[in-house]
Amino acid sequence: MSDAAPKTFDAAAVRDGLLIVANYNQEQEIGAYLARVDHYFPKQQIVVIDDGSTDASPEIAESAGFELIRHPRNLGIGAAIRTGINEARRRGLQWVLISSSNGKIRPEDFRQVYAPPGLVHAFVVLSEVAQVEYKCTDFYHPESAFSIAWNDPELGIPWPVDEPTLSPKDAAAPPLSEVQGLLIDYLPETR
Repeated sequence: MSDAAPKTFDAAAVRDGLLIVANYNQEQEIGAYLARVDHYFPKQQIVVIDDGSTDASPEIAESAGFELIRHPRNLGIGAAIRTGINEARRRGLQWVLISSSNGKIRPEDFRQVYAPPGLVHAFVVLSEVAQVEYKCTDFYHPESAFSIAWNDPELGIPWPVDEPTLSPKDAAAPPLSEVQGLLIDYLPETR
């Protein structure tokens, strides 16, 4: 009799996405973490981005049957994420979920989205009703908040709607070129 939990992923829901598992020297954690992740995503929708590890963690991921992309040296978490996003684009996928092999983001919580401070983010609701809840790391600071035009061609987002219902603030939002200086570069180019 197996102790393995039943598969809980929805194949139709995840087929257009990629789970990016960033890894750097997580030899102690990666095996158990990937075993848990495997219950929530099919392996073909998971890629481990190894950011120049010097321990056995990349080999552990490969021996467990996970696709592995290696950086020749440690380039940082931003570069690992960029590599994963580029892999999703190469595959023609629509979305990514970013995790770390250290297990701090539990696979059981993958229905939540973590948007780090400074991340430009947006969403569209295609149903009649939706509930979005934000958990914040600090109090709201309206002086540092800004919007970007949802349909700015420079963003290249293929929104599935032509005329969304927008808040007055979002309806008046400028293009990215006008707020570029307010953005922080969290994802440096891979060197």
